[in-house]
Amino acid sequence: MRPHSPLNSNIAYVSGLARSGFKGAISVGKLRLKDEPARSLLSQSFRESWKPAAIGASIGVLASVWQRDRKLPKTLWGGLVGSALGLAGGLVWNSRRVTGGAVRGAIKSVNAARDQHWLELNPINYG
Repeated sequence: MRPHSPLNSNIAYVSGLARSGFKGAISVGKLRLKDEPARSLLSQSFRESWKPAAIGASIGVLASVWQRDRKLPKTLWGGLVGSALGLAGGLVWNSRRVTGGAVRGAIKSVNAARDQHWLELNPINYG
């Protein structure tokens, strides 16, 4: 039998918090995706993300052109990296309704688990 240590207790507490956070995020995400399928949300976010991708590509090309070493491969790589970053940022921004709800659900679930843990350590005796 292993001795009870504060480290094991803290590890169990943190893993319980993470588990409750994932459960909260998944439950809110399922509710949000019940109204609208994930494929349509993702395709809509992707269609709306072309502007940030174009802006990122432009910034990447301009940044590589302003350097003294103006070689075509560096310019192409700058445009590719800029468009990838712009596309990723656009996808995150356009899917914020779903991800924001999932984050709020996770925070709510983690706070409930923290409150329960605090009450276990500090019982309230009425009477």
